This record gives sequence, C-alpha cells and structure tokens, in this order.
Amino acid sequence: RKDKKQKTDMGSLHSSLMRSTRLRAAERALAMVAIYLLIKRSVKTMSLDAVLNAIPYAAQKIKEEMRKEADKAVADLFPKNLTPVLTAIPEKGRNHGEVLADLKEMKAKDNYKEDQGFGLCYHVTDHKHHEFTTQAHSVYIASNALDPTAFPSLRKMEVEVCSMTLNMLHA
Repeated sequence: RKDKKQKTDMGSLHSSLMRSTRLRAAERALAMVAIYLLIKRSVKTMSLDAVLNAIPYAAQKIKEEMRKEADKAVADLFPKNLTPVLTAIPEKGRNHGEVLADLKEMKAKDNYKEDQGFGLCYHVTDHKHHEFTTQAHSVYIASNALDPTAFPSLRKMEVEVCSMTLNMLHA
C-alpha cells in the first residue's frame, strides 16, 4: 500500500513539474499581476513581506534578485583588493612614511574618474591653487562647523557662501 501511494505521489509530482514547466511563463505574468494588485489594494495594511509570502514563486525570484543586488553593492563598497583591513587599533603606532605609502596605494585603486565626477570632489587643474586650498583647509582641519558657538568664524563663512548663492540666484 505504501509503494502504491509513493508511486502515486511520484506520478503527481511528475505531472506537477511538467505542468509547471509549461505554465512557467504564464505563472510569472500572473504572479506579477497579482503582486501589483495586492500591493495596490493592501499597501496601507500589508508589509512587502506579507505580499511576497502570498505569492511564493514571485517572492523567491524577487528575494534572489534582491540578494544578488545586495551582494553586488557590498562587493562594490568593500573591494577585496585594498591593503589589509585593520580590525583593531594597533598596539604600536606606525611611522608617517608607512601611513602615507598605504594612503597613496589605496588612492591609486580608487575608480573615480575626473570627467565623470561632477560634484563628488574638487578637480585639481591649477596646482598653485591646489596648494593654496590645502593650506586653507589645514587652518580649519580640527574645527567643527556644526558648532557655531565654538567656531563663529566658520558660521560667518557659511552665511557668506549662502548669501552669495542667494544673490547669484536673484533670491
């Protein structure tokens, strides 16, 4: 009796697999429509997980894609080709030369391209001006513009930049 039931179960499993193969495209389309309708009707009362759990096939595919994108984002943010990652503060400090060498090595591996980075950073075209801005930055390197009571000079410059911008925009 057990064998007969097992054969019947295997037969129905085979039939289900064959049917699912033939209907896979239709199921995908229906799943997407169902997700859309569920979200549209239930967006205020159901979480995304609840919607996805209501349609297992779509949920599985969406979760797989989300996992791939998350893995890709982590790989992009934390590349393995950097110098060894420090996980604890070293007991003994390093000399300035070693630190600067490591910084230069890491900088060389950055994938920033000047012609594609509008707004990301300052473009150095005039090396005398770059030297000047480096000196100006060093004057305020230990200051915090978030506390105008301790650093009123930074607040003054902030107000001036905002005023100049408003003036340029005729505001």
